[in-house]
Amino acid sequence: MSAAARGGDSCGLMVFGRRVKVSPSEKGIEHIDAVLEALHDLEPELIEPSYARAFQFIASNTKKRAFVIILTDLVDKESSRELINSLSLLRPRHLPLVVTIGDRDLNATVSEVPVDLKRCSSNLRRRRSSTSEKRLCDTSRLSADSRST
Repeated sequence: MSAAARGGDSCGLMVFGRRVKVSPSEKGIEHIDAVLEALHDLEPELIEPSYARAFQFIASNTKKRAFVIILTDLVDKESSRELINSLSLLRPRHLPLVVTIGDRDLNATVSEVPVDLKRCSSNLRRRRSSTSEKRLCDTSRLSADSRST
């Protein structure tokens, strides 16, 4: 967001779950502070979001071309499929970027067939304590072309 402010661009925020909450696009550091404050007050909801409804809202209400960053914690293949199919509502006018958030150690642990709860818990603790390097992005799946840019 600060890059948008430095470049003189507008930025906004849309959060969706059961309802869509919007902070309209504006310019300036004061607006960025207001957006960050709004993020601080959010509470998570344990529901499956409707990407199609959210992206239709963006397509209908954003007149100028926009760089749309989608932060999500996809949990299964069906949700992933819905997200990918819904991106067509944003293209070609807008440029979407999807950022998924996950816990590699937790995913590895829950994919194992548990023998007992104690062993499952100790496996997770062992994985987390043996991870010496924390990465913001798993680069193992990036193509050589995308890493060179």
